[in-house]
Amino acid sequence: MIQQKLDTLLASHTAPTLMGVKPANLVSLPRFETFEQMVQNYNAHLNQQDIYFHPVCQCNCKQLLLVYRKSELVKTLCEPQKRAFLLSYGYPVYHKNNVEPYFDEILTYLAQRVQSTKGFPHEIGIFLGYPLKDVKCFISYRGGGYRMCGEWKVYHDVVNAQRSFLCYKACREFCQTQLMLGKTFSSLVARTA
Repeated sequence: MIQQKLDTLLASHTAPTLMGVKPANLVSLPRFETFEQMVQNYNAHLNQQDIYFHPVCQCNCKQLLLVYRKSELVKTLCEPQKRAFLLSYGYPVYHKNNVEPYFDEILTYLAQRVQSTKGFPHEIGIFLGYPLKDVKCFISYRGGGYRMCGEWKVYHDVVNAQRSFLCYKACREFCQTQLMLGKTFSSLVARTA
C-alpha cells in the first residue's frame, strides 16, 4: 500500500518527464527511513528507460528529488545560452556538445547549490525545462512583475507557456488514470526516440 501511494505521488509530480515532454521535475517528499533504498530501486528499474532519480537535498522534514530523463537533460545543458548561464553560476565547465563526462559533477554542484543557497537556486529552472528568458527575469525581478503564473512564472511567451501547462496537466491526468487502472509506475514511461 505504501508503494502504491508513493507511485501515485511520484506520477503526479513527474508525469511530464515520464511522458518525455520535460527534461526533469523536482519532487518534495516527506522524510522517511528507506529513502535511499527507494531511490536505488526506482533507478534499478527505470535507468534502462532513460529515467533517473537523483536526491538534491535532505533536511529534517523533507527530501527533494530530481527526476530526470537523461537524454533530454543532456540536450538542455548543451544549449549554448543555457550552458553560458549555468557557467556564470559556477557550474563545472564542459564542452558545448559533450556534457556526458561532467554530468554527475553538474548534478552534484546543483545539489550543493540547493543545500547552501539562501532561499533557492533559481537557475534550477534550466534543469526543469523552463525558458531561459523567464528564469533570467525571475531572478532579475525577484519573482515579481510576471505576466502569468503556472508551472513557473512567465515573463515572455504566455501562449507557449499556456500550451506547456495544459500538456503537463494532460500528462498528469493520463498517468494518474493509468495507475488507477492497475498499471505499474514503470509502464508510465514513454518511449522516446
